Amino acid sequence: IDEFVTRYALAYPAVRFRLIHDGRITFQSSGSGQLRDVLVAVYGPELTRDLLPILPPAETPAEAARPGHAIQVDGYVGPPSLHRANRSQISLFVNGRWIKDTRLTYAVIQAYHTLQPTGRYPVAVVFLTLPLSQVDVNVHPAKTEVRFRDANAVFSATQRAVRQTLIAGSPVRAVGGGFTQFAPAGERPGWAGRLDSQAIGRQEAWPDSQEALSLDWFGDPDEALPESSSPELAQPPLGASTAHSLGGERLPIMRVVGQVGAAYIITEGPDGLFLIDQHAAHERILYEKFMAERAGQGVASQGLVAGAVVHLSPSQATLLEDSLALLARLGFQIEVFGPNSFMVRAVPAILARRDPAGALQAVVEDLEQEKTPLAAEVEARIIRRVCKTAAVKAGQTLAQSEMEAMIRQLEACHNPHTCPHGRPTLIHLSVAQLARQFGRI
Repeated sequence: IDEFVTRYALAYPAVRFRLIHDGRITFQSSGSGQLRDVLVAVYGPELTRDLLPILPPAETPAEAARPGHAIQVDGYVGPPSLHRANRSQISLFVNGRWIKDTRLTYAVIQAYHTLQPTGRYPVAVVFLTLPLSQVDVNVHPAKTEVRFRDANAVFSATQRAVRQTLIAGSPVRAVGGGFTQFAPAGERPGWAGRLDSQAIGRQEAWPDSQEALSLDWFGDPDEALPESSSPELAQPPLGASTAHSLGGERLPIMRVVGQVGAAYIITEGPDGLFLIDQHAAHERILYEKFMAERAGQGVASQGLVAGAVVHLSPSQATLLEDSLALLARLGFQIEVFGPNSFMVRAVPAILARRDPAGALQAVVEDLEQEKTPLAAEVEARIIRRVCKTAAVKAGQTLAQSEMEAMIRQLEACHNPHTCPHGRPTLIHLSVAQLARQFGRI
């Protein structure tokens, strides 16, 4: 019901909607007629400020030859830096009707191709207007599915409109993507075309690379290098043994040699080289630290000097409210702070130097995806997410002292060979394997 009410509030901003759950107002739109006001009610003011108004798609020659069949595309889309773990925040409307269409959803996702990390999904509110003769709404009893007379044209128009909006709104000109129907660069509005012209793109600052490593904070792992982005990185070298082949053995004492690709630490052991994935290794370190605290005196929590406010959708807010007790056991202190808003007062200590609002948003997305009713499984998933969020990301250059601190802690782990999600943390190349590769034996 949350989804239904919020979607139709977006479709009809001039109508005032109110949703009450257990005597509490969980959603309310103003009925002002301004879509922006509804977006704020659904997504919160911070996210709304970053949304980009969709530019009308450039008309193709085929479309120009068919007057009266024009497809109008408008609405708002998030910049590539704004992404979620699932498709739930892609909203599609056809002639004022909220619909669910797999292919049209894919058109929106495909418009972000190469602009967003693999496995992440955009925030988008897309309105399509086309002649009634071009769409059949009598496909599904609930009227949530439609059939287009020319589905390819609708797909293409949607994809082009979203893509050209992203290109026009990007501070750096994007490359390729196979789209040629863009407006000339001089006609494209810049970031000032956002809902709030005062909004300034925010970029998370890197910590000083010379700062001593506390292993309590590193960047956002969701921007890490995709596992399959390069076959050369996805597959171990010929003759290499991965972490899985090392069984349950503890790691040997290793000497740090350096870092390659700002993603992998090179070390020397008693029998050859080790290539260590810094993100996966740090995840493992934080996970074992977290689990040890949980089994002992309890998870260490870090209070925030100024609490962080998080705005969620009505369905997410209900989900989070039901999970507050569970999150409290894991080091979070969260208070209800108005309709669909929460104040984060404290976070697990390993997140102390991370963005608390972003960390909580990631946890909520994981809760949305969790299908099992078992509390233990939900808790385990949240712990893995917290460690993933806090871990160093690929792309960060580490100082020698930072790498040495990480390796010492990885050596002390009970299971140093995989991250909590099962990915290998290291690849081992023995001296004999190196000799064979160089034709010495």
